[in-house]
Amino acid sequence: SVEGIIMGRALQGSGAIAAVVLALVADLTREQQRTKAMALLGMSIGASFLLALMASPFLDQWIGMSGIFWLTAVLSILSIGVVGLFVPSPMQNASDPGLKATKRYFLEVLRDAQLLRLDLGIFVLHMTLTALFVVIPFLIIEVLAVGRNSHWQVYIPVLLVSILLMVPLLILGMKRQRTIDVLRLAIAVLGLGFLILFAGGTTASGIVVGLGVFFIGFNLLEAMLPSLLTRIAPGYAKGTASGIYNTFEFLGVFIGGAIGGLMFGSFGATGVFGFCLASSLLWLALSVSGPKPELRDSVTVYIDPHQSGGANAIERDLRRLAGVDSVTVLLEEKIAYIRVDDENFDPKQLERIDGVASSSR
Repeated sequence: SVEGIIMGRALQGSGAIAAVVLALVADLTREQQRTKAMALLGMSIGASFLLALMASPFLDQWIGMSGIFWLTAVLSILSIGVVGLFVPSPMQNASDPGLKATKRYFLEVLRDAQLLRLDLGIFVLHMTLTALFVVIPFLIIEVLAVGRNSHWQVYIPVLLVSILLMVPLLILGMKRQRTIDVLRLAIAVLGLGFLILFAGGTTASGIVVGLGVFFIGFNLLEAMLPSLLTRIAPGYAKGTASGIYNTFEFLGVFIGGAIGGLMFGSFGATGVFGFCLASSLLWLALSVSGPKPELRDSVTVYIDPHQSGGANAIERDLRRLAGVDSVTVLLEEKIAYIRVDDENFDPKQLERIDGVASSSR
């Protein structure tokens, strides 16, 4: 029944697995490599999506819809074993407040204009994605005359080509001085995909080309946004920033599905494409209207104030280090967060400071 599907999907979504996976990837990777890690994560999700598209028609004939749901339940249980056996635990201090969502920093994060731009960006990205796929399956059947069991014949070539074209832009975006420019370019590419669909969504070529351009922008943004979040958010509030970011992401999914359905029912596919186009243009305007954020890496320093002249002395010594942009000391937690310019900062400098026990990135 529809009610059963809704209840099951709500229970499935309550696991918030996407948020947990993104947080784990952030904990297990250095900030310089995080964009690559997020891109590989996105590619693995895309690969599983492609595999599901190819396998689902055959599974439906073999074990039926109920069997597919049972299969996903079994695979979910098996994944627990995979995580336990093969995924390393992040070597982080459990008392590090920066790893947790904290009410103390909630308003500070929401008031940060740069972080809010990323939050609104992921909201728009997933809102338009969900709204788009309210319409696309119907158009593939009606315009491309491709049966329900053969939709993978459209999605697979489009996704593969878009990933290949996305990689050069991703490599360019990993260069510090080009990151924000590539982000804005990706938003523009996303909007171009919607423009093509808006103008030619009633033709086979318009649908295929529009989807391809859309996925170039989408895949690039899906890799860059979470990486930028970890580089812009202050170290002591990364957990809070990630929690707010993921909340905006799933709000986008919810609102995109609702608005997409309403627009499709009232104005047809063109109305949905127009809504997505307008949303992407507003996002682009928001992105270019503000100053470029300074991208700094974050280093967590564990301190022992009793072994030196105290917290003030440690903070003073940390600020004097080459490449250090800012220092935040949390005395009760015995932690200092420093923002550094990675090109000019040498971690070995920390060994010369009394009261610094260890550090992690």
